[in-house]
Amino acid sequence: MVRRTISHAPALGAVVAVGLGIGAARAAGGGGFKGSPAAVRVAEQVLAHSRHVTALQWRQGGDQWECPSDGGPIVGPAVGRPARGCRRATVTFDENLTDGRITRSESRTTAAGLATQTELVTQGGDWSRSGRERCWDSQGAGLVNTPAFSYKGERLSILAQTPSLITLRGVGDGFRETDTIDAHTFSVRVVDERVPEPHGSADLVARFTEMTRPFVLPEKPSRVCSDIVRFPPYPAR
Repeated sequence: MVRRTISHAPALGAVVAVGLGIGAARAAGGGGFKGSPAAVRVAEQVLAHSRHVTALQWRQGGDQWECPSDGGPIVGPAVGRPARGCRRATVTFDENLTDGRITRSESRTTAAGLATQTELVTQGGDWSRSGRERCWDSQGAGLVNTPAFSYKGERLSILAQTPSLITLRGVGDGFRETDTIDAHTFSVRVVDERVPEPHGSADLVARFTEMTRPFVLPEKPSRVCSDIVRFPPYPAR
């Protein structure tokens, strides 16, 4: 299940990835799945269910780090602390969906001792804010209308199944994930992803909650900063 987020700075050497495992890239949804027939059917039912979900909140943690850099914070997976000053980070996404596709989202990255990084993505653009800054920095065009879930490019298999839960394994290029899926509704509850690193595999865990109402998210921030590049301070405030 490939998902995406946006990193606003270049990678810190080869250790910190610019994406967040599950957040590495959002591939197009649809058919053409690979794997056992039973696993493919489960994936198809997950996507069919997602088309009826109004909003989705998911929180990702584990071997995930936020690292200060001259160009802004970098967030990515690593087995151990990738550099001095890096802190373990949690990223929370609030996403509004239409027909299984994300139309608007807000994410918050939190790490002990560092300012909270917030990002708003809509059809109108992409903006970020550090801590309690009064204005938002423009990051360009917003990446929207992408599938909330996708299994494209993964080889699927069922690891376990009970009357209440299905454990689906997906193996893709450079990652391996295990999805815990509700056997009745086919909603995704947990995604555990292992991302290969030079000294082992980083483990990223995301937990999902389906919402009955859309999040109240603006089309754009009320106050956008000037075009001057601003590098916010990193201490928490």
